[in-house]
Parts: sequence; structure tokens; C-alpha cells
Amino acid sequence: MGRICVMAKAPVAGQVKTRLARSLGDEGALVAHIELAERTLGCVERTGFDVELWIGEACDTPLVATWCERYDLVLMKQPVGDLGVRMLAALDKAVVEKTSALIIGTDIPTLTPVYLLQAMSALDDADLVLGPVEDGGYCLIGAKRSYPQLFNDMLWSTSGVYAETVRRAQEAKLRLHAMPELWDVDRLSDWERYLDYRKRAG
Repeated sequence: MGRICVMAKAPVAGQVKTRLARSLGDEGALVAHIELAERTLGCVERTGFDVELWIGEACDTPLVATWCERYDLVLMKQPVGDLGVRMLAALDKAVVEKTSALIIGTDIPTLTPVYLLQAMSALDDADLVLGPVEDGGYCLIGAKRSYPQLFNDMLWSTSGVYAETVRRAQEAKLRLHAMPELWDVDRLSDWERYLDYRKRAG
């Protein structure tokens, strides 16, 4: 069947969207984080897959509990470590439980249920599926097995993450399926782009 693992920061002012907060302030950045997270959770709910919400610190906040109830999520606490450690933990759990997993974040406004369904379907033939984003990273990684070499010692939040992941996958002779490129929200210009997209999408 497959599982979607959503990696998210707890909705706490001052701890989310820190680059965006330079322009919107801590409260404004929190509002943006919540809106994008709920947009993502609504999207994954419509896929029909099991969904785990992997939260970092403050995973016991009231809003997180509300999300779990509203979107039928299983709440998981992220382990201590960098992004690679945290994503690998989610993938390893799925592998142990004998299910494929897609790992995503919460800041991709154009993510759709169809995109996720296509990514999961790609794992029927591929070892690895990746969803690149315009800034050189990726918004989605999926697999049926654990590949620590794709997560360890990576320079996260840089423009070379996607390319380096592809290089490592090729080195390991993995069958890779690349999804269409999307874009994420990190800075004020991204948020303004999202607001325009939301307005046009209705």
C-alpha cells in the first residue's frame, strides 16, 4: 500500500520559517508555516495512503494533536540529528514494517495527490524516487529499502543536494525515477509567489 512520512517542525513561533521571519516576523512566519502545513496534510489525506507526521521538538502542542485527529495521522517524534538522520529514521521504520515510503516536507504549495500517487507507483519498478525543487534540493524522496548512503554526511539546505543524491544513487547502481520539478517556500519572494498562486488557483 505504501506510506507517506511528513517531516514537519512543531508550530511554535520563533522556531519555524526562520528565513521568512526576517521579513514577516515570528508570528507572520508561524501563520505561513501553519497554512503550508495544513495544505500539505490535506493533500496527503486525499491519497488514501497511511500517513505519519514526524514532528521535532514540542510535538505535544495542541495544534499538532488537532492535525492528527483532523487528518487521521500517526504522530512520530523525530530523533535528534540532522535532516538526514531524521529522514532515514522514517524510512527505516517503514522498511522494518515492510512498506514503501515517501518522505516529504510541508513547504511545497504545488504538491498534489496525483503527484504523490505517481511517485508511489514509480516504486513498483524503481529503487528510488526523487522530486526535485527549483533551488537544487528535493521535496520528496521515496524507497522500498533503506539506503543510508543517500542521507549520511550530506550538506543539507544547499543547492547541490539533489545533484549529490543523484550521484550517490548512480554510484550505488540504484534505479532512479525523477518526478517533475516543483518549488518550495523559504524566502519572502517564495511566499509572495505562493500568495499569487493561491489567488489564481482560487
